[in-house]
Amino acid sequence: MRIIHKLFKLNILLTFLVFPLYNYIYSQQGYWIPAGLEDNAISKISITNSGYIFAATLDSGLFLSKDAGSNWENLFAEPSRTTTLLIADKYFFAGCEWVGLYRSSDFGNTFDYLLQELQWITSIYLTSKNEILIGLHDARTYVGGMIYKSTDLGNTWIMSDTSLTNLYIEEFAENSKGKILAINGGGGLIIDAPPPNTWFFDGGIIESTDNGITWLRIGLDLIALYALAINKEDEIFVGTHDHGILKSTDDGKTWKEVNDGISTAQVITVTDLIIDSGNNIYAATYNGIYLSTDNGNTWKSWNPDPSVKSIYCLAIDSLGYIYAGTNKGIYKIVGSSTSVLTGREKFTSFELHQNYPNPFNSTTAVKINIPEKDFVEVDVYNSIGEKVSTLVSKFLEKGAYELIWNSGNEPSGVYFYRLNAGDFSQSRKMILLK
Repeated sequence: MRIIHKLFKLNILLTFLVFPLYNYIYSQQGYWIPAGLEDNAISKISITNSGYIFAATLDSGLFLSKDAGSNWENLFAEPSRTTTLLIADKYFFAGCEWVGLYRSSDFGNTFDYLLQELQWITSIYLTSKNEILIGLHDARTYVGGMIYKSTDLGNTWIMSDTSLTNLYIEEFAENSKGKILAINGGGGLIIDAPPPNTWFFDGGIIESTDNGITWLRIGLDLIALYALAINKEDEIFVGTHDHGILKSTDDGKTWKEVNDGISTAQVITVTDLIIDSGNNIYAATYNGIYLSTDNGNTWKSWNPDPSVKSIYCLAIDSLGYIYAGTNKGIYKIVGSSTSVLTGREKFTSFELHQNYPNPFNSTTAVKINIPEKDFVEVDVYNSIGEKVSTLVSKFLEKGAYELIWNSGNEPSGVYFYRLNAGDFSQSRKMILLK
């Protein structure tokens, strides 16, 4: 037995010298991993299909990460308050307070300066017809909000419905029939401007059935709306300042509060709503994140790190990982209430992926693909082949699983982990730095 054990150690070490090297860990709960910019308040996150992350901040301009948040480049520090982002075709857009709209075709190396005379961009959206809508304020005239439209990816712009005023457009969204909705974050807010001007924002929701040319108010007047999402069944969800989350199943004609599990006394503002490919809904609030897996009927707190409270925005990358913009930087959230990533069913083989982050301090996360139900075991070994942890050892259904390893009292160094399932076996490497 001693000889077999030594041979197994040697096999581990040789395997990791031959194959690409990765790492992984299992948990039934989500886990928050800091992804940088901890000295910044994050107003918006936008992620390309290739995994580039753009982050807008309220005090330090615009940032870009090309390695899932391990390193960040400041694309510009001024203007400091960047409020909204959009990736459209070959272009990237960044809207700012008081200074207009920036556009780049080279991942932020250079920018075109658009709409500089229309100074405050509050939202930007790409329609299904590849046209861009923006919500903005004109600081020259103190008009309380307008919508502009571009049919050529920002080269030219026209004002969309001159009859609408008193708007503070927070977000746009489009249903499967091409109807576009926009929410107004005012809620009766009056902002003093240089005399004799004032800005009045009256809240509510508006709709367009002609791709943003004309708009009609459809309700929720004088309610400040800050988040908007539409699911696959064209049901509408809005996040509010003081009513929690509202839902409409009839195109916005009627609404009901859907706050079962949410303490509205604590949730002062619902700042963002996103829906993943499995129709799970995530709500960002000043009291953390809430998750609904039953179409908004019930909610539960989804805060693995209770110290992270003020969530300003959410984004999902092409692998299904969720990023949260907070008042203290960006967090990558791995794992879920079920530990299975939805919408990833087309697997033909077992696969072990690179851990994140790597190198890591104390905690790291990994992902495995399981093409069919099988008994799955993932173990972690130190550099001399001793098993230090078993991450999962059970039958798993077909799916993509996110796993978490907390290294506990293990010392810094190189570690290896192995996935065994049926006849499949694969090993990877990870580096712990404390």
